[in-house]
Amino acid sequence: MTLEHLYKKLEDFSDFNDEDNLIPFIETVEEIVSYKDPSCFPIIMRYFDDETDYDWIMQSMIHALESFPDDVYVKTFMLLIPFMWNHAPNWLLILICRILNNISCLNSFKKNISLISTDTMKKILDLVAQEFECHKKLCAKLKKSL
Repeated sequence: MTLEHLYKKLEDFSDFNDEDNLIPFIETVEEIVSYKDPSCFPIIMRYFDDETDYDWIMQSMIHALESFPDDVYVKTFMLLIPFMWNHAPNWLLILICRILNNISCLNSFKKNISLISTDTMKKILDLVAQEFECHKKLCAKLKKSL
C-alpha cells in the first residue's frame, strides 16, 4: 500500500465522533510510520488537536513519531514548529517538553535550534518555562544560546 493511500485512509478515519474510527486511525498512523519516511510528519501532525476528547490518540501519534531516529524526529519536528504553534500550541508544548526530557533529542534540538526564528523560539521557550517549572533553567540556558 502506498503512503498516499494510507494518507487517504487516515483522513477517512479522522472523524473521532465515530468511535469505530479511533483504533483504525491509530493503526493507520503506525502503518504510515513503519515506512520510516519523515515526509509523513506534516500529514500526521495536522491531526493534533488541542480540543480533542481523545488525548490518548494524540499520545499515540507522539509515540509513533518518536519511533524515528532521534535526529530525524527532532529536525523534522522543528521544521513544523511554526505550523504547530498556530495549529495545536498545547500539543506543541508537550512535544517540546518530551524532547527536552531526552538527552539525545535535547542534543539534536540544540543542534537544530537555528531552524526556527529567534523570536519564535524565545516565545516558545518562555511558554515552556512558564508551563513546566522543571524546564525553567534549561529554557533560560537555551535562550542565551540563541
